[in-house]
Amino acid sequence: MTRLSQNKLLVLLVCIVFVFYQCKPKQEIVSSEISETFYLDGKVEFLKAPDLTAAIDYATELQKPLYVQFFTDWCLPCKVMSEEIYNLDQAANIFNQSFVNYKVKADEVNGANMRLLYNVNEIPTLLFLDHKGRVLGRIDGGPSYTTLMQYADGVIQDWNISDSE
Repeated sequence: MTRLSQNKLLVLLVCIVFVFYQCKPKQEIVSSEISETFYLDGKVEFLKAPDLTAAIDYATELQKPLYVQFFTDWCLPCKVMSEEIYNLDQAANIFNQSFVNYKVKADEVNGANMRLLYNVNEIPTLLFLDHKGRVLGRIDGGPSYTTLMQYADGVIQDWNISDSE
């Protein structure tokens, strides 16, 4: 092996190590079970429900809108949301108090059916649903914290207005 090819190999190895080091999450994504009904993603409580109907029924019982996140294990923006949005106290407070939160694994059978139902072509897709499964708000793709909170606030305001009528 020539000196030049050894240097190229060394540079390649350093680049690979650097890339893997940079892609490692800044902090461990918290995803833990907190009860038989809920689990945490960051600080946001997500409902463990077998399907959308059960999630809507639970949201109806609590008289809250349903927040749905379509995700996959390989979705980088989903991981960023878990790490950088769902870990924030303000986001957790708003979502835990004002919504029933539900995640749909988009690449599983139930998720594939829901993707067709709601025309989901991008992961993540975030939906805010009423008690009949109608879309109150929708975000395609990974939103910024500000965008997500603006949508959530808008849905909460509309929900409160419709509740008072």
